[in-house]
Amino acid sequence: MALTLREYRRKRDFSRTLEPSGESDEPATIPLRFVVQKHSASHLHFDFRLQLGNVMKSWAIPKGPSLDPRVKRLAVEVEDHPVSYSDFEGTIPVGEYGAGTVMLWDLGTYTADETSTDRGGDAIERSNDAMHRGLSTGAITFTLDGERLRGGFTLIRTSRGTPSRPTWILVKRRDAYAEPASDITAEYATSVATGRTMQEIAREDRRSSALVDAAKGRGDEHTTVRTSRRVTGRASATPVDAAVPDVPPSSSRRPRGKGAAPAVDLVRQIDRIVRSGGDGQLRIADGQTLDVSNLDREFFPQPGYTKGDLMRYYARVAPVILPVMSDRPLVLKRSPMGVDGETFFQQNPPEHTPRGVRLMSIESEAGRVHQRIVGGDLATLLFTVQLGCISVDPWHSRVRSLAFADYSVLDLDPGPSAPFSRVVEVAQWVKAQLDALSLVAAIKTSGSRGLHIVMPLPPKTAYSVALMLAQHIAERVALAHPEAATVERALKARPPGCVYVDYLQNARGKSLAAAYCVRARPMATVSAPLEWTELTTDLDPGRFTLETMPRRLAAVGDVWRATMRRKNGVRAVRAAAEGR
Repeated sequence: MALTLREYRRKRDFSRTLEPSGESDEPATIPLRFVVQKHSASHLHFDFRLQLGNVMKSWAIPKGPSLDPRVKRLAVEVEDHPVSYSDFEGTIPVGEYGAGTVMLWDLGTYTADETSTDRGGDAIERSNDAMHRGLSTGAITFTLDGERLRGGFTLIRTSRGTPSRPTWILVKRRDAYAEPASDITAEYATSVATGRTMQEIAREDRRSSALVDAAKGRGDEHTTVRTSRRVTGRASATPVDAAVPDVPPSSSRRPRGKGAAPAVDLVRQIDRIVRSGGDGQLRIADGQTLDVSNLDREFFPQPGYTKGDLMRYYARVAPVILPVMSDRPLVLKRSPMGVDGETFFQQNPPEHTPRGVRLMSIESEAGRVHQRIVGGDLATLLFTVQLGCISVDPWHSRVRSLAFADYSVLDLDPGPSAPFSRVVEVAQWVKAQLDALSLVAAIKTSGSRGLHIVMPLPPKTAYSVALMLAQHIAERVALAHPEAATVERALKARPPGCVYVDYLQNARGKSLAAAYCVRARPMATVSAPLEWTELTTDLDPGRFTLETMPRRLAAVGDVWRATMRRKNGVRAVRAAAEGR
C-alpha cells in the first residue's frame, strides 16, 4: 500500500494556505500520534487521523466520533496527510481545497491493538505492520490515549464507497472509557490546544488577515502574520493574587499588596461599566486590572439577570466561595451567550489569559503536561465570569496533592418524574447510613433538581477509597429502598420516579459545582449549603438564587465551611469503604 502525499500536495497551493506541506517532517517516532480536527468546510465534519509511518491516514467523519458503543459513525477515507498536520489549527482560505476553519478538537497517542512482539523489529515496524494488516483486511483495532477520546475503537470497512474514497464505520469498543447515551462532540466545543471556539479561531484569523492587508497597503513587505497554530505548550503566567477581606489565604499562596478592592467598590465599578455600554476595565488589586465586556448582556432571560449581575454576585460572595475553590484546578463550563445559548466545556486556559489569573502545569495520569486555571483568588474568579462561566467547578483535590481526594461525593440526581421530596427522602436515608458509620457530611442543593452530599476525608486519602466509600453507601441505600433509589447508570434501566445515587464522580480530574456557585439554569439558582435540619420534604431549592443567596449568607453565615472543617477519621473512612 503506497503511502504518499502526492494527492494532498496536488490539491493545495502552499503559497496561499498555511497548511503544512510535510516536506520538513521528521521520521516517525513512538508513541504514534492521532488527532481529531473539527473542520467547518462546505459541511461541518470531523477529520480523524492515525499516524502510519510518515503520514497520517485520514477519515472524514460527518457526525464525529462517539463514546457510545451502540453508535456507528460513517467514516470516509480521504487522502493521506503529513504528520505535521496534527499541529494545524487555523483557517484555510476561500478558493483552497477544504476552505474553512480547522480546530484541534482532540489529540494524543495510539497503539494498534494487533501489534505483536513475535514478529520482531522495533515498535514502529510492528505498529505499522498491524495497521497495514488492518487496512488490507478492512478491520483496524486500536486504543486511543487522548484528551477526550480514550480506550478501544474499531474501524470497519464497508462494501460501499469507491476505490479512491472507501467508506468505513467507526465504533467505540465496550470498556471502562465507554459512555452510553453520551454525545461528546456536543459536550466539548473548544480546541484542546488553544481553548478557542470555532468562531474565535475564524475571528482571530480574519483580524490577522486584515493586519496583513493593511501592512501591504502601507508597502510594508516585512510584515508577516501566521494564524495557524502549532501549540506544544504554554508558558505559565506569573500569578498575582488578589487577597479578599476575611478570607484566609492558603498557606502556599500569600496575598500581595494591600489587598483586593472591597466588594462594594467592585460592585460600583461594575455598575459604571454597565451604564457606559457593558465594556470596561475593573481595578481588582494594587496595579491589577481585568478587561471585561458585554456586562449588559442578558444571561438569564426569565428573571432578566445580566452578565453584570452575575459578576456582582461573585464579587459579593467571594469571601465564602474563594476558599471552596482555593488551589483547585477548575473545569470551565462556558455559556458566553447566557443560559439560552451554547454551553461547552473547556479544560485548557484561553490563549490570551491575563497575567493576574493563576495558571499551573499539571501532569495527567498519562504523563502529559497541561496548563490549567487554578482557583482561589478574585482575579481568577472574575476572569472565568468574563469568559461566560456561570458556575464554578473545581476538582476534588488541590494542586499539591492531585493524587488524593479531599472529599467523597454522592450526587442525588432525580429522574424526570421524581419530585424533589423524593430526593429529600433519599438524602435522609443516606444520612442514616452516615450516622450508623459514625461519619459526617455536608449537604447542599445542586442548584438544579438534586442534592449533593460531600464527606470530608482525612489527608492523603486515595481516590479509590473515596470511590469505595461512596459506592458502599449508595448501594446500601439502593438495596434498602429499590422503589425510590438506584445505582443503575443507564437511564432506560432505572425504575420510573427513582433518584440516581451517583457515586462515580469520585475520580481524579472530576469536578462538582462549588458551594455558593450559580448554575446555568433559567432562574439563576444557586448550589446552596444547608443544615441537615433544613432538609424537609417541603424544601424548595428554587428559593436559593443569585438574588436571595447574599441575604441568606448575612442571616445564617458560612454553613459550608463550618461543616467541612469536621474531618472524618481514618479508621471510620476505611471501615466504611471496606463495607465493615
